[in-house]
Amino acid sequence: MHDKFGGLLVYAKRLGEQTARWGLGELPRWSLGVLFFALVRRVNLGVWVVVAWTRRASSLGYESSLVLLSLDEKLVIRGYSDTLNNLQSQQEQDGYVVESSRGYLIELWRTRESIWVSGLFQIPERLCSFVDITWLKKHGKRVAISRGGAFITASPKLGLQHLVLLFVQEEFGAISDVIEKSVTEYEKVSSEGETSFTCVMKFGGSSVASAERMKEVASLILSFPEERPIVVLSAMGKTTNKLLLAGEKATSCGVTNVSSIEELSFIKDLHERQEQRNEKSLFIPEEESYFLTACSYLSLRTVDQLGVDRSAVAKHLDELEQLLKGIAMMKELTKRTQDYLVSFGECMSTRIFAAYLNKIGVKARQYDAFEIGFITTDDFTNADILEATYPAVAKRLNGDWLSDPAIAIVTGFLGKARKSCAVTTLGRGGSDLTATAIGKALGLPEIQVWKDVDGVLTCDPNIYPKAEPVPFLTFDEAAELAYFGAQVLHPQSMRPARESDIPVRVKNSYNPKAPGTLITKARDMSKAILTSIVLKRNVTMLDIVSTRMLGQYGFLAKVFSIFEDLGISVDVVATSEVSVSLTLDPSKLWSRELIQQASELDHVVEELEKIAVVNLLQNRSIISLIGNVQRSSLILEKAFRVLRSLGVTVQMISQGASKVNISLVVNDSEGEQCVRALHSVFFESELSELES
Repeated sequence: MHDKFGGLLVYAKRLGEQTARWGLGELPRWSLGVLFFALVRRVNLGVWVVVAWTRRASSLGYESSLVLLSLDEKLVIRGYSDTLNNLQSQQEQDGYVVESSRGYLIELWRTRESIWVSGLFQIPERLCSFVDITWLKKHGKRVAISRGGAFITASPKLGLQHLVLLFVQEEFGAISDVIEKSVTEYEKVSSEGETSFTCVMKFGGSSVASAERMKEVASLILSFPEERPIVVLSAMGKTTNKLLLAGEKATSCGVTNVSSIEELSFIKDLHERQEQRNEKSLFIPEEESYFLTACSYLSLRTVDQLGVDRSAVAKHLDELEQLLKGIAMMKELTKRTQDYLVSFGECMSTRIFAAYLNKIGVKARQYDAFEIGFITTDDFTNADILEATYPAVAKRLNGDWLSDPAIAIVTGFLGKARKSCAVTTLGRGGSDLTATAIGKALGLPEIQVWKDVDGVLTCDPNIYPKAEPVPFLTFDEAAELAYFGAQVLHPQSMRPARESDIPVRVKNSYNPKAPGTLITKARDMSKAILTSIVLKRNVTMLDIVSTRMLGQYGFLAKVFSIFEDLGISVDVVATSEVSVSLTLDPSKLWSRELIQQASELDHVVEELEKIAVVNLLQNRSIISLIGNVQRSSLILEKAFRVLRSLGVTVQMISQGASKVNISLVVNDSEGEQCVRALHSVFFESELSELES
């Protein structure tokens, strides 16, 4: 028996020539004081109990904090208990359940041959007399549920990162620690049966762009009766762009001139019925009608066509109207206000969709992501999700499901800043990140991202119509594709899925029968050469050569410290001891509010010229070849042969650290023809032809 070590207590017992199984348990935070004493005692069923008592500064006196049970080296349990004076144990099928009199329930399983694991969950004391264990097996999971509302679940054949955190649905709010378990045969399915969500289904703006599209998405969801999804939605169609434009126009034209905004007529004609506009004009000054038509653009026509009560969005329409008026009067649109403004798009689409599902008899519940635990940094317009998000989201969604099962409809793209508590956005395309974060939080078996294309394609179909779907991708390949311009995925959205090793399936909501693209941790690369070709336009390239001819220790460090100080991201890099060529991310370079494009580039060059000779080249494109770098020599050989035949000069070449990407820099005017020619060679020829 060891004393406490970092709050952990370890127990092991030697029996003759063999050592019994040992367990490791964590002491509750309040008990990290002086270890008082330990006692070994035995209960029925041949289960040995090791109880460690700790002193606690309260009227409760000494309380037990750790329990370890061992039986024939095959059965072990660990957990916490207030008191074990009345320990009881009972055999339940081929497992054991041990209860204490103070309301902590412990369950454990013995496997037939090899490994065991254990779990723990808490029942509030006032519910102890109502304990009634029901065992379920649903979708490959073993679940224990008590009448009091406490429950635990675990998935077999998966790593710990796949296990689901579930919570007691009482005001005590106790957390259930979930540990992997082996599963025995199905015994009983309760009347509730469906005890948790099974997948995330994310739909982009084009998938819910109109009332008709929303109906099709609803039918698509209902076509998978075996699924219990969490649905993540983007804003309808081009709503985000329209909101941003409305905010920008409001800052410059003033309230009295808003009716002359060019986009006003478009919004009215496209999204508001004529009789509604005529009715408004009788009572509302002309200069204010813009705000109301902007509101109507978001939802009124869709609400009417779906037959949903307008009260579903009335409050948000009023708030949006007031916000736009405030922006016009203040003549200012800060990043913080911009995030709040664009959040109305997702808030509207989810409320409309949830209301429609309820109207057709499908129970649904709407959630704003910033109200259910999505905690982010305070980087407005490009916030990042913090680790505290995951347990908070799991607690809220699983808790609501347990108390009142319903399809969850969650806003994508949004969060709440940790410091300011203001609404934040995750950057354009951040709804994908919302979906994968929910998948990680709940440990779901699959994340589905529904787009308007048949998965990830071999190139941009707008450049080359013969682009084909890619059936399989790795997370590394997907990350490179996203970073270098593929619009199907958000650059950061794969991170939660990769961390939890959860497959992501990209499918087409317009063509649900298409297999789409499955993104996993690894795939068979034996026959793969290229996966996809991505073109990133309007790139700025810098050639930087040191002005000193001696040893250049620290030269690269000085160069990159300049970019760090200026807050500028670098795309592609090629280096030597005395020179470096790199490209700048145009989306981040041009997004600044206080510095114009020309002056910012001048400032970059000015700082670099203090240590080097700088050659600035604009209007360049990056062609990224994503694929099997084990065949990089073959890829480069064929690529240079194709580009040479087109008379194209490659101005820079770089291979990424991920080992799945080779990038070539060419002139902007040459980029598209290069992509078409490369696609023809790599994707429209047999492997044997390429190797020859």
